[in-house]
Amino acid sequence: MRDLKNIVAAVKEYSDETIDEVSEMSEEIIDEELIIVDWREYDDAIVEMIAEKVGSTDQMSAELLDEELWVCFNDERYKLPLTMSGHDRYVTISSLAWLLREKYDFWLMATNIEDDTHQILITSKVESEKLSKEYKEFVKNQLVQLQIGFDYFNCVDIPYLENENNATIVLPDHKEQVVATAELEKKPWWKLW
Repeated sequence: MRDLKNIVAAVKEYSDETIDEVSEMSEEIIDEELIIVDWREYDDAIVEMIAEKVGSTDQMSAELLDEELWVCFNDERYKLPLTMSGHDRYVTISSLAWLLREKYDFWLMATNIEDDTHQILITSKVESEKLSKEYKEFVKNQLVQLQIGFDYFNCVDIPYLENENNATIVLPDHKEQVVATAELEKKPWWKLW
């Protein structure tokens, strides 16, 4: 189990707005323990970052095929329900949180939840229990447990693995788009407008 005391101290220091500069040790702990996700991050990179944080007993990798993102997890393949929109960062995060839900919890740092870059702490169930018991105030003030199926950048419900109908957003209908493009290509250029 990781040293939660050092992680808690680093996150507290990082979150303290009165500190002008975070100590080098705290920066190293933040960089090592948290996943930093920008709203423009590549989804396959998110898979790789999360794969680094889960235990060595769980093997995870990303595979891009055309515009589809597949996750290989312990010899199983899963297609993530990407929307081809800015919502996909949390489609990916929620899908992986769903896939790992039996073993891990995902937490967001509360201090930057309204920013365009989020920091995520992934803890084992045992670590989560210890956090909740020994660091109640820290959890209450510094962390937000990830709500699977919610896009924290855009504040909407989104689809995720095995829950594709969860969304309040409209998913692109690729079949309709292909038909519309084909019809458009049939028209002579002078009739397009």
